[in-house]
Amino acid sequence: MTAPTQTPGLSELLSALDWTNKVVGFFKPYKPVVKRMRINYRDSTSEIGIHISIPDSLKRRVARVEVPAYYNFYIYEMLAEPFTPLPTTLWQFDGGKWKLDPKHLPRVDNFFLVMRGRLPPGMVGRLVRVQEARNRNQTESEDNYWLDCMIRDVELFEGVWTALEVQDIDVGVNVAIDACFSSILPKEYSKKVDAVGDFLRAGHGKSRQEVFKAWGKLRSTNRIPGKSVDEFLGFMMRMTTGELFSQYLSVDKPFNLGLIKRDDKVVGPAPKRMLVEALTDLTTKQPVANGNLSFKKKEYTQKVKSAFEGGGE
Repeated sequence: MTAPTQTPGLSELLSALDWTNKVVGFFKPYKPVVKRMRINYRDSTSEIGIHISIPDSLKRRVARVEVPAYYNFYIYEMLAEPFTPLPTTLWQFDGGKWKLDPKHLPRVDNFFLVMRGRLPPGMVGRLVRVQEARNRNQTESEDNYWLDCMIRDVELFEGVWTALEVQDIDVGVNVAIDACFSSILPKEYSKKVDAVGDFLRAGHGKSRQEVFKAWGKLRSTNRIPGKSVDEFLGFMMRMTTGELFSQYLSVDKPFNLGLIKRDDKVVGPAPKRMLVEALTDLTTKQPVANGNLSFKKKEYTQKVKSAFEGGGE
């Protein structure tokens, strides 16, 4: 069998995660069994859960359990059977090591220890490939965005850990909504919207002359009937809240919707798109996730039109 080719940078990633193997080695006298290995895609934290056995006979013989803090890992949680939380103050950090006096442990044999560390910047991207969500197909009523992510070199990771889980993987989607607003605005009122946009952009610039020019253009639109500038901006904010917009989204399993917000990088009264998090977890047993995120643009446009015309928001 041909050995799988390593992704560039994988050796650095394995080296960064090697603290877990070193820690397990220091627990060898306590029959360590690694129950899980987790990596959080968002904050680049890595976590291992280890089952260890420290019977009373061993507690009396061992003066202190000491584990060097590789990659600045820390003791996050310790449980005694049957899943009773213990004070984390049992572990003391001293001289670059985590230290425990086993005589302070309760009179049970089995314990579960959770430890966390942090990966160097950029490492988690070498572990998971996230395909940029693209507009796969459009219909009159919906826009569908294809979601795709996978653990790289899964065969190699299976040889290192029996169970690996990567949590909170975000396949971000930029959902276009500018047409939902432009299609419902009366032609005359669009001039006011354009003037508001020019004024906001001028305000972000450095030219006072451009600001005065844009302000004059905006004032000249006061005669245009319809919502005032303040009313229109308020209307736009209400139409682009995550709570409302989520009602017009659906996503295939194993993905779930996360944070939803308007893209404020584009200065103007009407946002061009909404930024939508599509979250999932991957494991060595399920290393690939894909599916569709669907935006019910026709229903959303009808909602926007009804609200703009005073039919309720």
